[in-house]
Amino acid sequence: MRKLKCAVAAILFTATSLMAQDIKPAKFFKQDLDANPKIQLLDVRTDAEFAENRLENAFLIDFYLEDFVKRCEESLNKKKTVYLYCRSGGRSNMAAQKLQKAGFTTVDMKGGIKAWMAEDYPVITGKMD
Repeated sequence: MRKLKCAVAAILFTATSLMAQDIKPAKFFKQDLDANPKIQLLDVRTDAEFAENRLENAFLIDFYLEDFVKRCEESLNKKKTVYLYCRSGGRSNMAAQKLQKAGFTTVDMKGGIKAWMAEDYPVITGKMD
């Protein structure tokens, strides 16, 4: 019985840890970016969405790619927090959960780039050079 209680406690702790992530409204997300322009900023949308509009200094890794986590592990520093966003918050939330499971610390922007633009914060448009 004791082993069963320990196993249940471990499962609950793991599930809670994966769900407990930092989600910030655009206002506070922007404050962090303004305070530290070298933040690891990850856009998890598609190439086409990224070309439409994006945050300055954002790095793109499409969440829908089969090897999303592998690409993140190859491109991002696990010792630094990863700030991420998508269009409206759904994909970035799922991406944050996957990244946390892989050992990353994340901050997700609530409402995605739509919330950012609703605040009239700046975006870059057009394809990257």
